Amino acid sequence: MSLDILTPRGQKSLADEQAVARWFNGFPSCQYVQTPKDSPAAVDAVLVEHGKIIGVAETKCRYDLTLDKFQNEFGNEWLITWEKVRIGLEMAQGLCVPLFGFLYLVDDQTLLVQELSVGILRRDFTATQKTINGGVAVRENAFIRMTDAGIFRGVK
Repeated sequence: MSLDILTPRGQKSLADEQAVARWFNGFPSCQYVQTPKDSPAAVDAVLVEHGKIIGVAETKCRYDLTLDKFQNEFGNEWLITWEKVRIGLEMAQGLCVPLFGFLYLVDDQTLLVQELSVGILRRDFTATQKTINGGVAVRENAFIRMTDAGIFRGVK
C-alpha cells in the first residue's frame, strides 16, 4: 500500500501539519505528539499536558482557502470523512479524552480548533476528492459546524 504522505503533495501537507505542531508546542506545558507518518494511524496526534494525555487530534490542512471564504462560501462547515471522525471519536472515548479537530487554513496562516462531537456535525454521502493527490470518491462525510471554534492567526 502506497501512502499519500510520501508524495510531493503529502510532504507539503506534512510540513504544514508540523507548523501546527510547532505552534501548539509553543505553549509551555503542552505538546502535540504526532503519530507515526509512515503508517496509516487512526489520528494525527495525541495532545499531552504535564505528561498526561488530554486529547487526540485530527489535523487537516486546506489550501486556497481563507477564513473569510471558509465562513461565507462554505457556511463555516468543515468537510472531513466521517470514517476519520468516527475512528477519532472511538479512540478519544477509549482514552477518556476529547477529540479535537485542527483545521489549518495554510494560505491565511489561520488555525481553527474545535472539540469534535456528534452533536456539532451532520453526515451526508457526497463526492469529494479521494486523497490529497486527487481522484474522486463517493463516501459518507461529516460536515462540522465551526462557529464556536477557536481562531488562531499567524500559525506558520
